[in-house]
Amino acid sequence: MLGHGEAVYVLERPARVPMLAGVRCLAVAAGADFSLALMEGGAVYSWGFGDEGQLGHGDEQNLLMPTRIEALAEVRVTSVVAGVSHSLALSEVGAIYS
Repeated sequence: MLGHGEAVYVLERPARVPMLAGVRCLAVAAGADFSLALMEGGAVYSWGFGDEGQLGHGDEQNLLMPTRIEALAEVRVTSVVAGVSHSLALSEVGAIYS
């Protein structure tokens, strides 16, 4: 799931993620079958497989399109990292969210 809205592979060439167009991306992180994007202003988006809750939306749903992590809406995030089945966000005051 590459964030293009379909559960298909893009084999021809890399393609821009349309949901994130128009906003400056500061960082990206990739786990095993999911991705995170930290946008200017601190918003964090996730998409892909969420079978272990790694997308941060409070459920285990898979997402075809980038979706803002609302639990972090009031947090100014400065960095994101991802592992096999977990995600971490670092706030500007040094708090870690997982």
